[in-house]
Amino acid sequence: MDAIFIQLAVILFAAFVVSYLVRAFNQPLIIGYIIAGIIVSPFIIKLGGSMQIIDIFSEFGIAFLLFIVGLHLNPKVIKEIGISSLFIGIFQVVLTALATFGISRYLLSFDVTTSIYLGIALSFSSTIIIMKLLSDNKQLDSLYGKISIGILILQDLVAIGVLMFIASVSGASGVETFGTKGIISGGVIIVVLFLVGKLVLPKMMKGIAKSQELLFLFSICWCFVLAALFAYIGFSMEIGALVAGVILSVSPYATEISSKIRPLRDFFLIIFFIILGLKVQITNIKSILVNAIILSGVAIILKPLILMFTMKFFGYTKRTNFLVGTTLAQISEFSL
Repeated sequence: MDAIFIQLAVILFAAFVVSYLVRAFNQPLIIGYIIAGIIVSPFIIKLGGSMQIIDIFSEFGIAFLLFIVGLHLNPKVIKEIGISSLFIGIFQVVLTALATFGISRYLLSFDVTTSIYLGIALSFSSTIIIMKLLSDNKQLDSLYGKISIGILILQDLVAIGVLMFIASVSGASGVETFGTKGIISGGVIIVVLFLVGKLVLPKMMKGIAKSQELLFLFSICWCFVLAALFAYIGFSMEIGALVAGVILSVSPYATEISSKIRPLRDFFLIIFFIILGLKVQITNIKSILVNAIILSGVAIILKPLILMFTMKFFGYTKRTNFLVGTTLAQISEFSL
């Protein structure tokens, strides 16, 4: 147990020092967290102890973030961002997935299954990074910020379906049968939960909201219970956390819940980004360097070009197209 506290102390101290220096150059703090993880990784390994608990901390951050994302996925937000951004998202996901599949299969000579996974993985962008950057730069309400969020909403919805399908067919011999059963069972559970959210929760929350501490406790409880439920039935914890937020998104207390959860999210997300840095294996990078460069080019160059080309047909300006394209030029946490 002492080793874990020492590891955590070293990680947080390094994150603070590096992030302070990064901030001095007006760069996003996320970069500092990842660099800190890369720097301290040799020391963390020497200290011994289990990384499992620290990994769990990072998973908490993902759960809280997706819960907050879900809280903002209500019909009003979708109406504000416009249907056009959803169509742009559909075209971008499909075209990026097809292009990545072709490059992986015919240029890099991966097998069909691996190429499909890579096509899916590279078609999504990171909700964690984008929401954090837009929030830090106060661009959530800008035109390109709203369009980016709209595309992320579409990507998250598609990602939910993909993750449910993958989870349902994992280890199964009959992909089509088990995949269909998994999606149907997951869909039934989501429908039941939405009915509970519409018919039962509003009456409960009137009493709960009278106490700020009780509302805070209920929010965490709701997030973790649904995350655990989805993990238990064979889907991912991330899906459960996102669905938990979506169900509460129509509640009049959604904004208040989001503001209460945000400090917890920020702390655990710091751990998440540091863990990303810790897991960067610089010593083994030579064996995958060429493939990594090509696939990185797909995410950083090809995907933004697809977005800018698609947005041009919807009448957006070159500046907006460029900002949205560069904002979404990475891959999603779902891809991990």
